[in-house]
Amino acid sequence: MGNPTLAADYNARLFAPGLYGSHHWARFRWLRRKLSALNLERVRILEIGCFDAKTVDSLPFEVERYVGLDAGWESGERDGVAVGLAAARRRFGGDARFAFHESTDPEDVWRLDGEFDVGVCMETLEHIAPSDVESYLAALARKVRGPLLVTVPNEKGAALLCKTLAAKVLGIDRDVHFSATEFANAVLGRMDRVPRHHHKGFDYAVLSRRLAHHFGAVVVEGVDSRFLPYWLQPTIGIVAGGTSRGPWRLGARRRFTGVASSVATRSLDGKDIAAS
Repeated sequence: MGNPTLAADYNARLFAPGLYGSHHWARFRWLRRKLSALNLERVRILEIGCFDAKTVDSLPFEVERYVGLDAGWESGERDGVAVGLAAARRRFGGDARFAFHESTDPEDVWRLDGEFDVGVCMETLEHIAPSDVESYLAALARKVRGPLLVTVPNEKGAALLCKTLAAKVLGIDRDVHFSATEFANAVLGRMDRVPRHHHKGFDYAVLSRRLAHHFGAVVVEGVDSRFLPYWLQPTIGIVAGGTSRGPWRLGARRRFTGVASSVATRSLDGKDIAAS
């Protein structure tokens, strides 16, 4: 059932007023901008890593169907207050359009009935075992007709160095532990030499290539600022798909292309990432 005390602390720590809280709210602002560009009215949404369903407050359209899956690590109740996945169920429990499932198995995605117009996965894939990520991407590519919107942390290069220094100044424990050699390799972008553990050793470039393999093409951009290059930003946003399987998807792709920033279209090597 997880630890509700940790969940309460999680929300208080990540989303409190101030610079650090603004950084974490940035992904929800980014999500709303991307979804608004679709010009949709009623949408079926699948979210992996929904936690307490904050995402719903960022949706710029009416929900026809929403399914949220979450590991439930920090969910439960404390003194009668629901947190995490339990909070989502309590908030939307009386609305048949919403369903929430505790899940750590990609097979649960395959088992869902029907298809979805949009997929969302924010700050989640870095926590999934690398051996399972491929299965999740394959299932999402089959279940999501339109784009998949992903955010992940930038854990390499200058962005990692800046985040580490900022955390020291702000007194924030990132709970990411490197040896001196591992940290140097991560800052230099030699991620194959950094052991993976949640944020540690996570490489958004590898994920982007796998998303391109499953969804046809991706656009990579920074989440925190429209002015800094994506590789210098602490959070990476990825829009995957929108190039195949029917007119809705083709239309969605054109709309996303029309609103993508110059940073977004300059992905890993300065070009859109093509399918491998």
